[in-house]
Amino acid sequence: MGWMSLRQAANYYGIPPRTLSRWIEAGLACHERAERRGEAMRVWGPDVARLAEHYEPGAGRGKLERLREAAFPG
Repeated sequence: MGWMSLRQAANYYGIPPRTLSRWIEAGLACHERAERRGEAMRVWGPDVARLAEHYEPGAGRGKLERLREAAFPG
């Protein structure tokens, strides 16, 4: 899958939209901002797929760093 809206990615991979937004803010997923008001932000599906493989649901400290290490080793 290529580019998809943030909401589509959230539904497809079962990840809360706010979590996807945090991944984008942390630089873990490539994205395109909406060019016009009312358009959806788009995320790169393969990045979300890689992160979703290592996603740990629920609250917790240090999860973002563990996710970064698991999804992008080395």
